[in-house]
Amino acid sequence: MSEDIELIYNGEDRPSKACFEPITNTKYSKPNGGLWTSPLNKSNGKSAWQSWCEREDFHPERYQTQWHIVPDKDAKTLIADENLENLKPYLINDKQTCPRIDYEKLSQDYDVVRFPQDVVFKYNMGILNAYDIDSTIFLTPKFTAMNDREYQNYKTKEALEIELQRRVAARKEMLAEREEYLRSLQQPQENTAKEAPTEKKESTRATQQPQENMSQETSQKKKTNLFNKLVKQKLWNKIFSR
Repeated sequence: MSEDIELIYNGEDRPSKACFEPITNTKYSKPNGGLWTSPLNKSNGKSAWQSWCEREDFHPERYQTQWHIVPDKDAKTLIADENLENLKPYLINDKQTCPRIDYEKLSQDYDVVRFPQDVVFKYNMGILNAYDIDSTIFLTPKFTAMNDREYQNYKTKEALEIELQRRVAARKEMLAEREEYLRSLQQPQENTAKEAPTEKKESTRATQQPQENMSQETSQKKKTNLFNKLVKQKLWNKIFSR
């Protein structure tokens, strides 16, 4: 269910999937079959149906036993909206009567349908004329019936699972933040390691440059000296050859 409500079935016998009676259409606003439930009023511990039966003196003794009805996790639920817009594809238009809901067709797309109290009040003189209270109908046997003790154990287990999932998600988030932090610490070192060879190379080049210049200067000086020596030798030979 999309809303946090506790669904109650009132009756002596525990509802079961094996004994579920398939939903069938009638000529009236309510179908036959299915499983009918109403929300629990936590302030008095009674369901809406039990309270209505006591108020209207409609065999209240039959409905003292309560069963908590929990939809299966894969159950698809339709909640009738204020103008019944989402139910229009499932209406039967009969010229002799007011439109009716095609519950058999609805059961092909949904497992559960809920009629909130305000919707019931708005249409209880028309399409929902046989409805009196906030009602949730199981169109298919996708539910589990539990007594009070079983339901409390179920809710405790569910709360523990939710808390465990929350802690696992929080731990994953913490580990992700820690890895991001460690990466941020390593980033400057990586940049330094990348820059260091360049700096070393520049330093080596700067050191080698004067040596290259000196080598070039020495070589040029040798050439000059050799040239001068040859010139002097030529002149000397020329003088003494006379």
